Formats: sequence, C-alpha cells, structure tokens
Amino acid sequence: MRSAHCATWKRSLPGILGSRVRSKEMPGEVSCRALRPLFRYLRERGLGLGELIAGLHGEGRDIFSPNGWITQEEFCDLLDRAAALTGDPEIAAHAGEAAGTPCPFGPLTPRDTLGVSPEEFFREVGRILGLLQREGEVHVLSCLAGRVVIECVPPPGAWRSRHLCTYTRHFLEAIPRLWGAREVQVREVRCGVPLGVARRGDGSRWILGEDGRLWELLEEDGTVTRRLLGQPSADGTIQIGGTVYGSDRCVYEIRWTLPHPRGRKLLTLFGEWIGRGVQAEIRRQEETIRSLRQQIEHMQQSTEARILERVQELRVKARQMALVEQAGRRFAAITEPEQLFREAVRTLQEEFAYPIAALYLLEGGNWTLRALSAGDEAVVRPASPIPAQQAAILEGNGRPIPGHELAERGHPLGLPRLGRGCVSLSAPLIASGRLLGLLDLQSPLPDSLGEDDAVVLHTLATQVAGALERSWLYREERRARQRADAMAVLARVLTTSLELDQVFTLALDQIRRVLPYEAAAILLLQDGRLECQVSEGFPPAVWPRLGEMFDAAKSGPFARLLEEGIPLLASPSWSAMTAHSPELAALQSWMAVPLSARGTLVGALLVASRRSGAYGPEELRLAGDVASQVATAIDNARLYGRVREERAQLEAVIEGTADGVIILDGQKQILRLNRSASTLFGLRPEEAVGQPLAEVLALPTLQDLLQSGWENGGRAELSLPDGRTCYATLTPIPGVGAVITLHDITHLKELDRMKSEFVATVSHDLRAPLQAIQGYADMLELAGPLNEDQRRFVERILQTAERMTALVQDLLDLARIEARVGMEMAPCQLAAVIAEVIDQRYHKIQSKGVEIHCEVPEDLPLVWGNGARLGQVVGNLLDNAIKYTPPHGEIRLRLYQEREYLRMDVEDNGPGIPAADLPRVFEKFYRAQADGAPGTGLGLSIARSIVQAHGGQIWAENRPGKGAIFAVLLPVWKPEAPEDGPGGTCT
Repeated sequence: MRSAHCATWKRSLPGILGSRVRSKEMPGEVSCRALRPLFRYLRERGLGLGELIAGLHGEGRDIFSPNGWITQEEFCDLLDRAAALTGDPEIAAHAGEAAGTPCPFGPLTPRDTLGVSPEEFFREVGRILGLLQREGEVHVLSCLAGRVVIECVPPPGAWRSRHLCTYTRHFLEAIPRLWGAREVQVREVRCGVPLGVARRGDGSRWILGEDGRLWELLEEDGTVTRRLLGQPSADGTIQIGGTVYGSDRCVYEIRWTLPHPRGRKLLTLFGEWIGRGVQAEIRRQEETIRSLRQQIEHMQQSTEARILERVQELRVKARQMALVEQAGRRFAAITEPEQLFREAVRTLQEEFAYPIAALYLLEGGNWTLRALSAGDEAVVRPASPIPAQQAAILEGNGRPIPGHELAERGHPLGLPRLGRGCVSLSAPLIASGRLLGLLDLQSPLPDSLGEDDAVVLHTLATQVAGALERSWLYREERRARQRADAMAVLARVLTTSLELDQVFTLALDQIRRVLPYEAAAILLLQDGRLECQVSEGFPPAVWPRLGEMFDAAKSGPFARLLEEGIPLLASPSWSAMTAHSPELAALQSWMAVPLSARGTLVGALLVASRRSGAYGPEELRLAGDVASQVATAIDNARLYGRVREERAQLEAVIEGTADGVIILDGQKQILRLNRSASTLFGLRPEEAVGQPLAEVLALPTLQDLLQSGWENGGRAELSLPDGRTCYATLTPIPGVGAVITLHDITHLKELDRMKSEFVATVSHDLRAPLQAIQGYADMLELAGPLNEDQRRFVERILQTAERMTALVQDLLDLARIEARVGMEMAPCQLAAVIAEVIDQRYHKIQSKGVEIHCEVPEDLPLVWGNGARLGQVVGNLLDNAIKYTPPHGEIRLRLYQEREYLRMDVEDNGPGIPAADLPRVFEKFYRAQADGAPGTGLGLSIARSIVQAHGGQIWAENRPGKGAIFAVLLPVWKPEAPEDGPGGTCT
C-alpha cells in the first residue's frame, strides 16, 4: 500500500506542505509542521485522530529525525494510516484544502508522558480557562515544545477586587503538571499595575470608567458623589502622585521539562486542545444559561402577576396618600374651626368614600358633635359624658381604635351607631399631647374598615388636629390683634380731648367696640361714694341705684371694688335692687372694674348685658385694660383742668406785675414776655415770640449776662438807649430754659448818683477839718506834758480821726470808681498784681501768724484792666480774709483760667458768713449783725464796683463753720480789644 500510494502522496505534498518542503536543504525530509494541517483536518471532523496517534505511540516508532524533520516515506505511511482509519482515500487532498487556513498555534507538544487521558486533561483545562474568561480574555500568543506564552486581558471598564495574576498563576502552573511535566517555571513577561481595590485602606473607593478615566467615590450624609482622579495618557496609564496606574493586561511565559527523552520529538496540538476544552466548557455554560433562562422566564411570569397585583395596591395607596396630602394642604389653609370641621367630614365622605364620618370635640368632659357627613344630624345626641379612663385610653393609644375594641375593654364611646351590624373606627384628635376630639367613621358592611383605613384615618386625624390647633391659635391671635387695634383706637380717641365731659362721651362710645354691652356707666369717687357721671342705656332715674351697687351698707354686689380695688362679676340675684326697676332686672350679666390712676382709685366702669353668661374672666381682663385707658384719660383731663387754671393764674400774675418778665427756651429763644417787658423795650409780643433774644435786644451787657449766667444764673445792670437803667436777673429753669426779670432802677440810679455826689462833696469838705483835728492833737504834747488821762484822750482823738480819714478816703475812691475817674485800661498780668499785694501785707500777715497758700499756674493769659484798681480788689479781699481768719489760720488764693475768664478765689477758714447776711455783703456800709471786727463796710462794695467796671463778676460762697470763699471773674484780654488809655502793660 505504501508503494502504491507513495507517488500519489508525493504529488499531493506541494498542496499540503506548500513552501514548507525543504528538499534542497534536506532531501527526503519534511518539517514536523507539515502534520498540523493533517491533524487539524482530522480533529475538526472527528476522523480518528486519537487512534492514529495511539497507533504511532504503540509501535514505539521514532519517525522524526533529531532535528524534528520527517522523511517523505514516513509521511506517506502516516497518510496511509490516516486514510485507512478514516476511510477517506482522498484525505491528502482534503487536508491540502484545509491547509489554506493557517493554524494560530506553534509546534505541537508531546503526548507520550501525559499522566491523564486527553479527555480529562482537556476538560480540566477548559474548566479553568472558563473561569478565567469570566474575569477577562485569555489569549495563547505562542505554544512551543516546553514553552507557552499566554496574555490575560480584562474587559473594558472592568472593576475587580483582586489582580488577575492571582487567578492566573495557579492555572499556569497546574496545566503542565496535569500533563506530567516537571520543573515548571512561570515568568511574568509584563504585568499591568493594579487599578486599586474596591475599598482602599484609607476608606476611599476607586472606579475605572469605560472612557479610561479614574474616579473616586465619596459618600457624605447618604449622598454618593464622585471626584475625578486622573485622565489616561497615550500609553493607557494614569499617574496619581508618584504612582503610575495602568491596565490589568498581563503576559506570562511557562517553561517545563519533560521526563521522557523522546517526548520532544512527538508533537501534539496542545494549543488546539486548550481551544477544544474552552469550547466544550462554553457549550456547557450556554446549556446551563439556557436552563436558567427558562427557569427565570417561568419565575418571571409568576412574579409579574404578583407584581401587577402589588402595583395595583400601591397605586391605590399612592392615590390615597395623594388625596391625604391634598387634604392636608386644604386643612392647613383653613383658619376658621367650623369650616375645618365641615371640610374634614366632607373629605372623608366624598374623596375617600366612607359612608358616614363625624367629628366630635371634647368640651367640658363631653363629646360635642361639630360636623356630620351623612344622615340626620338631629338624631345625634349633642353631648354625651365621657369617662376619664376612656379619655386616657384614647390619648395614650394615639391611633385609630375600632369601636368593638373599646367596647371589649368596657369603655364604649357611647356615640350613636347605624345599627347592630355596623362597624366603626375612631381616631383621636391629639395636638401638643392633648386630646381635642375624635374623627369617627361608620360603615354598614362588616369588615369594611381595615388596617389601610386606619392608616388613612390616623393621618387625616393628625392633620385635622394640627390644623385645628393652628386655627384656634389664629383665632386667638386675630382676636388679640383686633382687641389691640381697638385699644389703640380707644387710646388715640381718648387723647384727642382733654375736656372731662368729652372724655366721658368718647369713652362710652369706644368701649362698645371692645366690649359689647346694652348698658354702661362711668362713676367717679366723690366724698367716699361713687356717683354716676355719664351712662348709656341707664335712664337718669336709676343713676343713684348704680352708686348703691358699690355700697356695702346696702349689700351692693360690687362693694368689694371700693375696699379691694379688684374687678368683679355679678348676676341679678340681688333682687332687692332690681325688683322695682325693670331696666335693671332685664340685664342678666354685670361687670364692674375700678378706674385707677397713679395708684389711686378715682371711680369705676360698669357694663351690663341682657345675655346670660356674656362676661367671663377674659372679658373681665379686657375690661380692666379698657378701664386703665379710661382712668388715664380722666386723670389727664383733670390735670389739664388744674394746669389750665394754674396757667391762667400765672398769666394773670405775670401780666399784672410791674417788672418786665421774659421767658426763654433752651435755645435762648423768647417763649413769652409780659406787658411790662414789651413796654420797656418797645416790642410787640407776636413778633418777638420765637425769636432769639440776642437778635431782638442787641444789648452787649444782656448778651454777656446770657453767656455767663445761663447755667448758674446772674445779675446785671442794663443801660437802655433812652437813658433808663434796668436791673436784670437771670434765673435758669431746668427743662425749660431761663427767665429774666427786669426792674427799672432809673430813679434809684439817680438817687444813688445824687447820694454819691453828696458823699463826695461832704467827704471832700471833711478832709480839711479832719486834718486840722489830727494836726492839733499831735501838737498837744508840744504845749506841755500830758498826764495819762490826757494822753489816752489824745490817742482816742487820733484813732477816731484816722478812721474818719479812711472812711472819707474810701468814699472818695468809691465816687471816683463809679465816675470811672482814673480807670485807664491796659493788658495786665494779674499774677504779678497778686504777688505785689501779698508783699505789701507781709508784716500784717506775719503779725497775725496767718499762712497764705498761693496756687498760681504759669503762662496764664493777661486781663484787660487797671493794675492799681485790680490791686485794690485783691487787697480788699485779702484784708477781709486776714480780718476774719483766726490766728495761725490758713488763707488759700487760687488763680486759674475758666473758659474765656480768669478766676480768682480767696478762701479763708474763719467763721463764715451767716446765710441771712450773704446776699448783702457787697452793699455799701453793710456790716453783719454779729460782726465785731473793725472796718468801714465799704471794702467789698469798692471791690464789686471795680470788678463790674472791668466787665467781670464777683460773688461770695459761704461755708458755715469752715470759712468763706470770694470769687472774681475777669475777662481774658484779647489783642483786638480797644484801649481806653495809654498803651503799655500794667504790673
């Protein structure tokens, strides 16, 4: 057979082997690769490939050369065997046709050392590869004798918790060992970096998107968001920080050593075996999937029916919940309780199709029907008692309770029912933990009210209870707002008039808007009894009886009001007062509240109504607020009356006084001036009122008085343009401004001038006789020696003459000062004047042992004045202090700036000035009654005249038992001040 077919097979070799025949290099030999088309053809058609290989193996023939080549004869013999086994004489041609499809695998692997049968080996390989295919794709890149290269690729966008190498290594090592190989080596040719784990060690989660971008999943408050970590680069890797992340694509090389020396010569289709195992596993998986799919379809059909039924139930519940939500919005928008009651039962009947729905409120321990959706409301009892334990059950349960359940507990509601077979369901209305009432459902059909109805009723009851509480709060708030508005109107109206009669009328008219009444009266307290002043609804004939209601002696129902001053309610049970008065007997409700102003009871407000029970604690409280407004208005009217009377009296006094009076406000504007002031200055009151005084009367002395005495008061002489002189006194009035009184002293000034002239003349005429007396008294010793009595008489004559001379000198100085003779002015340094005066009195100070403390700062401004006259002022004040300071006492002299003035204080620690003498210490010749000190009584008067001539002020402050203070204010010199005398500076 071999010889017969050899030529035929040889002719077929070019078609089978193609370019693989290397007859030129190695004549008569064919590469072992030439067997691949033959084996592939036999395997794909199941034509005895196993028997062919088993036959070759059983003969123990070595048909390959050491280089892996087969001779043409052996190849032809192999084809004969294949043809015989398959019964296909044209197998060479068929194999040649199949050779057109290249085989993707490398050289075949030996079979002679397999430890298991090929079927078991293929089945195990296919199972493991099937597992790997679920994690990705497995590609055999190369399959040589003793070496296999496999690539594992994950599907796009895959996310796995373990690296693919974990699955692959054990499989790659297991396949050669199943085959019987030894010294298996697995090497990673390339291993992709893992993409991360499902939950990393730091708690974060990563995921790879289908577009290749890497995201981090973030979860916060139940919301999952994602944050982009990185974009893929050109090579498919992603760099985050210092780590490069790539795809999980791994390539492995597996090498092994066969124990049989001939194994490397016999090649099998290892790669194709793997493929067969995979395909077999895939077919088994597809059959499993088809079986599971059929089961799923069957389960889906049965589940769809249940789902459809459940969907219908959910749709019904969703519709009910939608209706409940809509009803809740309607309830929340209702502000009137009665409207809410009707809407609640209407919703239960029309939208939820319940036959009968009723709403009851718990009022005074009884159920009160407030709304009914069907049936005859008249047959329902308006109220039935409710046991306390039943209320506790409803309030503590908080959910709808069937009627039979309460009945079984022994606490039936006692509400009317449709009949013996009807069912009921009652839901308590609870708001803020308080039982308000019930929503009650009834149905004639047994078992028609179930759990779903209880859920709906409970939800609606909760909404109704909340809306009811809000409506009550809104009603109370609206009532409070209306009362507040009415009280505001009452207060505004009562303040529009200050006439007492008008206040009475307005009060009764406005009280009706706050407290409805059929009769009301205002009574005022007169001599310990209440007498009616005004009323509405009470005829004048019963006014005396109204006062008797507050009389304890007559058993008046409101007698406690006078004793305790508290509001009171009363009923017409006191028939003794109403029996003979039909007007009073018709009134069923009475209320009396005290009228108190500034803590004093001034009267009472009495209101009455024909309706029984019209007034309660709330109305009594409101009446108290009204009475407070009325009492305030009455008190204001009374005060206004008294103020008006006092104002009229004051105006009469101001207008009738002979002195001028000008009243100023806080801005020094004229508020009022009397007739005398208008005549004195020739002003018209209607033009002067409201104008600044400084603009109306441009008198420098008056303006200086306003500036210097606005806070502490002051006095000044005003020289008017017509030659008259007024003495102005400025008195501050806190909270108002000030008042200026003007006294015309023109005739007094004239008398003073005449007196001064007379005194000056007399003083001048007395100087010569006094000098003669002093001269002759001094010369008496020249006439001869004098005895002691004569010498004592002469000394008294001289002392008296000296006092008379000093008095005459003071009178002459006073006359010169008042006549402004010798008053040349210049900038003057007052500190130097003080120092000079103290030096002149050094011996006088030392002889009495008095200590003088001077507080004179440096850099004080100058004053505009006459140095000699200012020295006279300082000397007179210092002499006065020395005179009244006890031996070894202290005198303090302070000089400091006070605004635009220099102030000098001379303070002693003598006995002080009696309060009665303080206003007159600057009068001429005035001496205190208890004053035994020597002097003429002109020193302080001269000082005042000099200070006034300088435009300053002088006054005394008394400290009884601690001494006195004499203060002087002199204006600071300003360079622009005019000079009345020669220039220069006084010292």
